[in-house]
Amino acid sequence: MISESIPTELITEILLRLPAKSVARFQCVSKLWASISSRAYFTELFLTRSSAQPRILFAIEKEGLWSIFSVPQRVRPYENSPSSSSLVVASEFHMKFPQENMKIYPPSDRRFACGYASGLNYFYGMWIKDEDYEGVPVICNPKTGRYETLPFLLRYRKAYSFLGFDPVDKVFKVLFMAYPRCHDHHKILTLGVGEMKWRTIKCPLIKHESVSEGICINGVLYYLADMSEGLPDSESESDEEMTDFMIVCFDVRGFQETGMVKI
Repeated sequence: MISESIPTELITEILLRLPAKSVARFQCVSKLWASISSRAYFTELFLTRSSAQPRILFAIEKEGLWSIFSVPQRVRPYENSPSSSSLVVASEFHMKFPQENMKIYPPSDRRFACGYASGLNYFYGMWIKDEDYEGVPVICNPKTGRYETLPFLLRYRKAYSFLGFDPVDKVFKVLFMAYPRCHDHHKILTLGVGEMKWRTIKCPLIKHESVSEGICINGVLYYLADMSEGLPDSESESDEEMTDFMIVCFDVRGFQETGMVKI
């Protein structure tokens, strides 16, 4: 039986029952199989079924090379939970990233930023050749090993960028915040919708500096910010116990701030 004679609905159901690595390999079977597994509808169904068996994703970095693993997230009643000394969990290796002669700048470097949203990892920047001193931003899928480089964006001093996922329109967006002491503009890039192009956005927030990696939860991006650059002198000097720090919240769909929480 040739693949063209199999109903598309049956092919979709077969792919949904396979591990992520097998789905990635079977994209080479035909253009039809590749198009099915790359559809937003298929991705959502695959993630929904995977969420029934949640896994914890973790990575080990050494000299710009990331080894990505996952372990099953087992929820046990407290009284039946084994002690940490007797708990042995087999991890599943997914990939080493990047491949070939490339590398990710280390976390101590100003050109480094990373994020995770709805199954994808984001890194800025990835060194791919000698003349690319700043590196390029890249999106990778730790389950399939596939990755895509994004258009380079020259920024002043440091990379303040975050990955978010819009659960309504089913699209990923990268937010690039400007450094508070420069004249750069805030930028966003929407993935999978036409030409990949950075566009300028206006944020009514007072000037702030990001001091943490971001996390996207239910379409809202959160990160910790230092507001001392934008607060009046009287307010910033009135309290020395972290009054200048706030949690910034962004709505990924419209990429507008939804509020701040002082901590």
